[in-house]
Amino acid sequence: MSIKNLKRNLDSNLESAAPSLTASLRKEAANRGWPDDVSQALSVVVKQGVFAVDYPEEFKEKIENLEYGSGMQAPAAAIRSFQYQMENFAAPIYENHPEEMLKEVKL
Repeated sequence: MSIKNLKRNLDSNLESAAPSLTASLRKEAANRGWPDDVSQALSVVVKQGVFAVDYPEEFKEKIENLEYGSGMQAPAAAIRSFQYQMENFAAPIYENHPEEMLKEVKL
């Protein structure tokens, strides 16, 4: 498989997993007591070949307060918990592609 095809295959695998991961992230936030409007604003996207959590700028302060706590409100770390789970989910996708070839793709 050529490097170009390898990168296309990897990107396709990552992109196809993003909607399912978004649903899981939203569920995680809801289970931790996040308001519906905030949890539904979360999404998982692929940026530079890796998964990332994304949300609209107008939710940034609310999300940070929920994730890390504020004042008397204890943290409800949905994103950090999910990121740990996401790393375990993504590992098999990356393991199917030799690391040497992935390094070459990034050049």
